[in-house]
Amino acid sequence: MFCVKIIFLFLFLTLPLQGQEILPPSKMPRLSTKQDVNNLRFLSEDGKYTYYQRRSGTLVFATNFEVNDVLEGPLGTQYNITSTPTRKFLAVSVNEHFFTYLDATSSNKIYTLPYGTNKASLLGEGRRPRLHLNDSWISFYDAKKREIHFINIESPVLRFHITLPPKKNPYFSPHVVMANDQLILYTDQNESGFHALAQFDRGSKKSSILRKMETPFRRMELCLDGNNLFLGIFNLHAHRGESSILRAPTSSLSFSPLYTSPLSDLGHLLCHGEVVYFIKAQESGSTELAELDPSKPQGKNIRILSDLREVSQVINMDGKILIPFRGTFYVARGKGNYINTERLKGTR
Repeated sequence: MFCVKIIFLFLFLTLPLQGQEILPPSKMPRLSTKQDVNNLRFLSEDGKYTYYQRRSGTLVFATNFEVNDVLEGPLGTQYNITSTPTRKFLAVSVNEHFFTYLDATSSNKIYTLPYGTNKASLLGEGRRPRLHLNDSWISFYDAKKREIHFINIESPVLRFHITLPPKKNPYFSPHVVMANDQLILYTDQNESGFHALAQFDRGSKKSSILRKMETPFRRMELCLDGNNLFLGIFNLHAHRGESSILRAPTSSLSFSPLYTSPLSDLGHLLCHGEVVYFIKAQESGSTELAELDPSKPQGKNIRILSDLREVSQVINMDGKILIPFRGTFYVARGKGNYINTERLKGTR
């Protein structure tokens, strides 16, 4: 009887969760570091700088055999770090109530951090921080006030904001790019749920609509690569139809199509290294990470990079294109093995 219970327990623990398919092993390389990848928040491409968080709520910086605290928060504090290829500053979002308080309009503390240091500076509170114009500006969104804030990092007294109209959807968060220090492009949503691409001119302090969706079931995403703006048009529901990606020079904002699909892609548009990454729907119903090369003609400019069948996220970590998937970070582009870089003392 005891053996029967052991066998039953083994079968129960090894069975997949209800509705979760057992997938074949992936051929993609996995991100390997000295730290648990689930605690990792930023790892430089050369492996020299590492930022990770501890369960105590502390953000830690490790380099050159030294470990230093960056920020301290309550137990369970969650950190998110973003960067650009300029590598001058990092943007840090700090959520001190990740496990204790859920509010779609709540704000996190926003810091900037000189690249490769532990000297963080508090700039404000909001969500979705982004660095712009060679890391000279940072933007973030205050969902309660419906304001997009812009702050000059080296001269924080230089700041302005854009106020968005009221929204029924508390989960909406705009995509924002600065074409230059006078022209800002961002996505917006009106009270009826229709998404739009808008531009804001700092000189006139006025916004205008460049493009508007014909249905509330379609959404927009933005990313900027050099002087090219990429606009992704995707769907809020998987059964709502086609997806597309367009490109326009920031000098004219005249869009031309790069990619269209009859399937409903997940999107998550990401620009890096003169190519665009996004999560593409497959005929089989699966989702994979795709690479769009604008230099190639339509129909030949798409390449599938993953073999996971259920991709839902993509991260750019200092040039490494990573796919978080069931507790593992798969490497779609860039170096993956950092085990053999210099060993750090004092890590946990």
